[in-house]
Amino acid sequence: MAINQFAQFQSLVYSYKNSALYLGTDKVETSDRLVEQCVLAFNQIHDDITDAIKRKSWGYMERCCEDSVALYNLMTELNIKDAVYAVIREQRT
Repeated sequence: MAINQFAQFQSLVYSYKNSALYLGTDKVETSDRLVEQCVLAFNQIHDDITDAIKRKSWGYMERCCEDSVALYNLMTELNIKDAVYAVIREQRT
């Protein structure tokens, strides 16, 4: 079973907001450390949307779109949207 990257990102965000996020032994002080996981979540959600459309699984597509909106809102709140999109653009060139 594949890892749900969005759930993983949400967990990191929750810990970060509660000043309880550590990567290794380093406490995460800035949201830029969340960019990598956010990119994974973004790519997975959008791959799932594409797959749902191909399969005409409209209910699943709707849930994926809701996750996409929630992810966008978190990216905006954490002020990492530009950094995430820069990584995605680099991946796609």
